[in-house]
Amino acid sequence: MPTTNSLNNSTRDSDFTVNKTTIGSGAFCVVNHLDGTNAANDAAIITQTKPGGGDSYHLAMVDGTRSICWGMDVSDNYALKETTFAGGTGSPSFGTTIRKLTVAGEQTLPLQPAFYAVLSAQDNDVTGAGATYQLGSGNPLTIIQQQGSGLATNGIFTAPVQGFYHFDCTIYVLDITAAMTQADFYFIVNGVNFVYGQQINAAASRTAANTLMMSWSSNIFLPAAGTVRPACVLAAGAGNTADIAAGVIGAFIATAYSGYLIC
Repeated sequence: MPTTNSLNNSTRDSDFTVNKTTIGSGAFCVVNHLDGTNAANDAAIITQTKPGGGDSYHLAMVDGTRSICWGMDVSDNYALKETTFAGGTGSPSFGTTIRKLTVAGEQTLPLQPAFYAVLSAQDNDVTGAGATYQLGSGNPLTIIQQQGSGLATNGIFTAPVQGFYHFDCTIYVLDITAAMTQADFYFIVNGVNFVYGQQINAAASRTAANTLMMSWSSNIFLPAAGTVRPACVLAAGAGNTADIAAGVIGAFIATAYSGYLIC
């Protein structure tokens, strides 16, 4: 037992409390449950209060090699954080942030899978007579923002964990002819299954400039390593002469793809 600490026996909620007044040092309490015969045995919960200075937090560690802590990061405007550290002891201001809650109540999950991407350049003559166009199969996507590494530039999102995911896609089609009466916009799931977003008469819905912008979304359950990729088919035309636009047209992003883990 540290000689600089005072041990206050308590008959209330905890086995004991450690108070320390040494300037410039931390107050630490370590409790080990040494009975390894029952999985129901609980490890200690440690509460630390600092009237001024550094962080106040709880710490859980297994075998000294991996820690998860949760508490107040004083250096980040007193945000409540959960962090993890693979090398031993971490703190709210040290390690990888799993969750952050600001004093204003704003919550962020920096490791939660999420992405937003756009088509890098126009794909020409890719559909119209029944050919399937898969986003990213021609020109690659430009990934604007991504948490994690689930989305590749070929348009295929690979789920890092099992769960429900939300996806949005917008595809801007050019050079639609009067004969292209059928159009399907959908997500290809795990390379074989189709989740439909829209099915319309492209010729009847096109603008005077022979264009069509279509947006759709879906919630999809994926196993770990499951995949999702947007696609579309225009059919009944004389040839696959329809194009997929890229960049900004007017005030709109022409072709874009986004998604995130729901739960």
